[in-house]
Amino acid sequence: HARAKQVSIILRLTAHNVLLQIKDDGIGFEFEKVKRGLGLSNIYNRAELFGGKALFTSSPGKGCEVNVSLPHTASVAGL
Repeated sequence: HARAKQVSIILRLTAHNVLLQIKDDGIGFEFEKVKRGLGLSNIYNRAELFGGKALFTSSPGKGCEVNVSLPHTASVAGL
């Protein structure tokens, strides 16, 4: 759908969160004008189910970016 030529995926672990960023250089879209289809709704709902948040940023011709933050309780001292 996006017609992207490049996609970057970054997964980071902090002391309290797992952070996921997915960014592309596709055609983008006007987020306010797009109905929340099942794909977007599923991402929001799953993030919230685990106590996290999802944020989408997009505009026509400028690609799309999604950031998901999920809390974790596991110790990262051994990493």
